[in-house]
Amino acid sequence: MDKILVSKNELIEDDLINDYLMEMVKKLDQIVISARKNVEINGIKIPFYLDLEREIRLIFIYEESTLTYLNFHIENIKKIKELRRKDVKIILLINDISQLDLNGVVNLCENKTIPNVSITIGEAKSVSACKELEIHGYQGWILKDFEE
Repeated sequence: MDKILVSKNELIEDDLINDYLMEMVKKLDQIVISARKNVEINGIKIPFYLDLEREIRLIFIYEESTLTYLNFHIENIKKIKELRRKDVKIILLINDISQLDLNGVVNLCENKTIPNVSITIGEAKSVSACKELEIHGYQGWILKDFEE
C-alpha cells in the first residue's frame, strides 16, 4: 500500500472531523461521556455532538450557510447550556482558513471583540475566537492510504 499526498481541497467532512478529534484527544483533560453524529437538540441539527465531563461541543463544518444557520439558532444554543447544565462550545472546522469570515464568526460570541488571529501553515490549528467558539482549521496536507 502506497501513501500519497492529497491536497486540502480534496478533504471531506470526515477528514476534518477526524483531524479535529485527533488534535483534541492529545490535549483533552476531560472524560468523554458520549460522541454522536447527526444529532438534533433543541431544534438545532448538529453534525457532530461531543458530550464531555464539563462541557458540550457542537461541531460544524464551516460554510457561509453554517454561519447563517448558527446565528439564526443562537438562542437555542444558549438554551442547551441551561438544559444540560454544562458550558456549550461551538467548534467550526474549516479546510481553508483563508476563507473564514471572522466578522460572521464573532457574531456567535457574547463578547463581540474580533480576536487578533493570524494563522500560517505549520502553526497551531485551533484558535479560540471567544469562550463559546473555537475554530479548527486544517493546515497543509494529509496522507491517505490507497490500495493498488
